Amino acid sequence: MGTLEEIEDLYNNAPCGFHSLDKNGVFVRVNETELRWLGYTRDELIGKNATDVLAPESVKILEDNFARFIVEGSLRDLELQMIRKDGSLLPVLVSATAVRDPQGNFVMSRSILYDISERKRQDQKFRGLLEAAPDAMVVMNPDGRIALANAQTERMFGYQREELLDQHVEMLLPERYRQQHTDHRTDYFRQPKVRPMGAGLELYGRRKDGTEFPVEISLSPLQTDDGYLAVSAIRDITDRKRMDEALRESEERFRRVFEEGPLGLALVARDGRFLKVNSALCRMVGYSEPELIATSLAGLTHPDDRQTDVELAKQLFYGEIPFYQIPKRYVKNSGEIIWVDLTRSKIRDSAGTPLYALVMIEDITERRRADEALRVSEERFRVALKNAPVTVFNQDHRLRYIWINSAVMAWAAEDYFGRTDAEIVGGEEGARLMAIKQEVLQRGIGTRTETAVTFMGETRHFDLTVEPLRDAQGVVVGVTCAAIDVTALKQAVAEREVLIGDLKEALARVKMLSGLLPICAWCKKIRDEQGAWSPLETYISLHSEADFTHGMCPDCLQSFGWATQT
Repeated sequence: MGTLEEIEDLYNNAPCGFHSLDKNGVFVRVNETELRWLGYTRDELIGKNATDVLAPESVKILEDNFARFIVEGSLRDLELQMIRKDGSLLPVLVSATAVRDPQGNFVMSRSILYDISERKRQDQKFRGLLEAAPDAMVVMNPDGRIALANAQTERMFGYQREELLDQHVEMLLPERYRQQHTDHRTDYFRQPKVRPMGAGLELYGRRKDGTEFPVEISLSPLQTDDGYLAVSAIRDITDRKRMDEALRESEERFRRVFEEGPLGLALVARDGRFLKVNSALCRMVGYSEPELIATSLAGLTHPDDRQTDVELAKQLFYGEIPFYQIPKRYVKNSGEIIWVDLTRSKIRDSAGTPLYALVMIEDITERRRADEALRVSEERFRVALKNAPVTVFNQDHRLRYIWINSAVMAWAAEDYFGRTDAEIVGGEEGARLMAIKQEVLQRGIGTRTETAVTFMGETRHFDLTVEPLRDAQGVVVGVTCAAIDVTALKQAVAEREVLIGDLKEALARVKMLSGLLPICAWCKKIRDEQGAWSPLETYISLHSEADFTHGMCPDCLQSFGWATQT
């Protein structure tokens, strides 16, 4: 055993603090190390009550434990905050044993203090990391009790932190998993190691309100002076589960659309080879799936259309265009040529690198035929209208002109689009036309009328037919009008009426001889309507426009012997 001086030196210069308190908690001994920590001299500290150098929270802790310590005789790992002379705080860990007299009465404490400032700083950093973590962080001891929990744990599970500390971690699991988890936890502490998230387990958490949610949990061992702790990172994967389910449903929808859709669909490599084709495309071109997989887009394409497709595909994969759509011709297995509408877009990986192309192919052969038939029909109609003596035009529901096949009269000299008859024709006739067409709009029944349009002193007459213009659903959206210029006809009719009048007037002046006329066989007098007999010359003069000269016919001359020699 060393000398008293050596023991005193060891006591005073030990790397930990030593002090002794009497039964009233007053300092009776203290070593140099503790004095240096606190900044006091021995004379300043001896005689002070321990509560004088403790933070208020620590005073209560000491008061709660000192009486029990006097009775039980020992105290272990009591964490207190001491106040230095300069007012700063010193966190310490205190353990103590009681010194008693022969009668067993308490004399003083023999207390040892450890400066845990550095540990506190490390703890603070650790707690800061826990609080900053985006996941719920739970630290538990081998008994499964919660030693630490961060704010995210509170938010995720709905508990206050005080409700979690020192409780078994199984409180955060559904009832059906708790016993199994207890066994897993026990096995984990036998051989602690890092276990990453999502290690093949389907896990669920349970909130305070009883609701459950899917979680991923990773475990990491944390070695401390008191042994191992387990740090659990708990991640709520509800949103990810929803996204995974939505992705699964989306992929299933895509699979069904791809396999069962009416359009031809294919996944095509950058070199044009088919990677996957659907049954609609197989039916369209008359090849089986294996036969198509063994060929390429170019193999189906009509020779005259291949180069255009190749150039556009290059632009697509070089990023010059996002997609392209073109009509082209395919050659079926039977040799028949069909028209298709092809849309091609890129499929990229997560890094944005183009992998292959999605190609949608629609058979538009019948549409092309119908379009061509419509084009021919429209051309015939255009030519017919161009050469027909009729003007056709459309007006919208507000009776504004929106189309006309050929401009006439006022429409030829002014901008008629967007204007009405009231603005173009004007006057009473413009108002009359507006009323007629408005009635057609309201009733949906066509009508026919005659109109006269005067422009720059010239009046033209039109035979006007007005019919309702309907959309694809049968709703009246305007009117279609056909106007035939009947000016020449009107003029001809007028001229005919004049001629007829003149003829009637001439006929009125002509007196016609008609009926049975009584005439004397001897003197040749004629009896008139009143029964009077008049000479033939007189009767004819009164009943005709003829004038008379007197002479003798050749027979009379002969009878009188006045005939001349010829």
